[in-house]
Amino acid sequence: MATKRIDIPPTYFIASLILIILLHHYLPIASIFSSNQFELLGLVLLFIGFGMIIWGSNTFRYYETPIRPFENATHLIQSGLFRYSRNPIYLGMVLVIIGAIIFLGSLSPVIIIPLFVLIIQSKFIKKEEEHLEQIFGDYYREYKNKVRRWI
Repeated sequence: MATKRIDIPPTYFIASLILIILLHHYLPIASIFSSNQFELLGLVLLFIGFGMIIWGSNTFRYYETPIRPFENATHLIQSGLFRYSRNPIYLGMVLVIIGAIIFLGSLSPVIIIPLFVLIIQSKFIKKEEEHLEQIFGDYYREYKNKVRRWI
C-alpha cells in the first residue's frame, strides 16, 4: 500500500509549524509564556525533538529499512530510541511543536498539539501498526507489548 508523495507525516509536521507561526502572529489570543526561561525551554524542546527525528531517521538508514509509512519493512527496529517508544520520530515531531509554541509564547497555537497527535495517530500510527503486525506477526506483537506507543 503506497502513500501519495504529499500524504506523509512530514507534510503534517511542516503544516503544523506553519499554522503555529500564523496563529501566533495573526490570532495570538494571549501571551502565556513570556519570560526568557520559557524561551530557553522552548529551544531545548526544539533541539531535543529535532535530535530524536534525526536519530530515529538515521536508525532506519542503518538497518536499511524503509522509513516511509506503509512500505514493506525489512527489519523491526528495537534499538536506540525504539527501546523506549515505538514512534520516537513522531514523538520528536510533537516535542518540536511544543517547543515552538513555548518559544513563541502565545495561547492559540496550543490547539495544534492535540490536532497533530490525533492526525498522526489515526492516519498513520494505527495503520502502520496493523501493517507491521502483518509483516512480523508475533514478533511485532511481543515488541508492542513491551514498548509503549508514544512514551
